[in-house]
Amino acid sequence: FPDLVPALPEAKRRAEVFLARLPDMGGATRFVAGIHEALKNGGDMLFLTTDGGLNEPEWKVIRQVQDEMANLPVKPRLYTFGMTAGPMEDGTDQLFEKLCLMYGGRYQPMREWQAGKAQAP
Repeated sequence: FPDLVPALPEAKRRAEVFLARLPDMGGATRFVAGIHEALKNGGDMLFLTTDGGLNEPEWKVIRQVQDEMANLPVKPRLYTFGMTAGPMEDGTDQLFEKLCLMYGGRYQPMREWQAGKAQAP
């Protein structure tokens, strides 16, 4: 949706259809490929949720994200969510914090949710 919408049943159904049409990224944790696909859709915010760790050195991921964002007239705010019960492997938490600082967003670990402690609304 171009604007925020209430989480009503029809909006949720449309979101599920949209997500089902996204390309399969091959089972590996490929942050930059996900960002690349998301940027094709435009928008001023980008949300990245993962339970995976780094498959490449941190500096390389940062450089690739910078390259992806380089020619955009407006850089989207980047928000990241780590879906693990503890710190993400290989320093991914720190990478997400850096990327979010670079692009005006925020990193949020979702440890309580992953551990099953969060209550559903």
